Amino acid sequence: MDEPLFDEEFGNRSFATVQQGESCLRRLRELGIGIDRVQHALRAGDQAARQADEFSPKTAAGLQRWTNTIQELRRGLATDGWECEDPKNSPRLVRADKAVSLAVVTGDKHTGVPEHFPKNAHPLGSTMVDAIRHNDSKQVAGQQPIEVVDSFAKGILELNSITWVLLYRRTAKFGLRAEISYPALTRDRVITDWKERLILPEEKFIEENTPLDADTDDVYFEIREA
Repeated sequence: MDEPLFDEEFGNRSFATVQQGESCLRRLRELGIGIDRVQHALRAGDQAARQADEFSPKTAAGLQRWTNTIQELRRGLATDGWECEDPKNSPRLVRADKAVSLAVVTGDKHTGVPEHFPKNAHPLGSTMVDAIRHNDSKQVAGQQPIEVVDSFAKGILELNSITWVLLYRRTAKFGLRAEISYPALTRDRVITDWKERLILPEEKFIEENTPLDADTDDVYFEIREA
């Protein structure tokens, strides 16, 4: 797919590529990301979210899903040589060659849907915004904004890393939708454009109890950066 999509908030957006099926798996292999590692992490996050009940704080299910997804993704990819980093309390994985980093972000209802435009469900922190600005600057050689160079020079992230995002959304109707995608631009702490999207297979569940964060209005939780 390579055509403009209309987004209600930001207008016409375009994706360089949207890949599914075997082409998605092939691209993940190129990135050094094992699909089995990702699927295991997403299931672990779903199981953790189910532990929240009517006595839990409203943010519990979403927060537990996010933290456990990261934990298990790190556990799996560490076996493949990836390293864990927490620049300014912004957790991510960095490939051994430092060329690629991977963060985990909760997405909106369009996550994992090729014909729609997904965005992050909660405002991004400043470290993640800087990382995406760096992604954008890497696409145009010799045009890195000074503020991006300065922030990365201080050790926030490896200067040559491209940051990808594992974006997920849990629904009661469709199960768990996710994608690993390359964010290109942000505005007001929201991802406004993507360079590449890799749509993962939907994860279906036999519902014993539906997690409280499925198909509900997003309950804001903030991860405070140092």
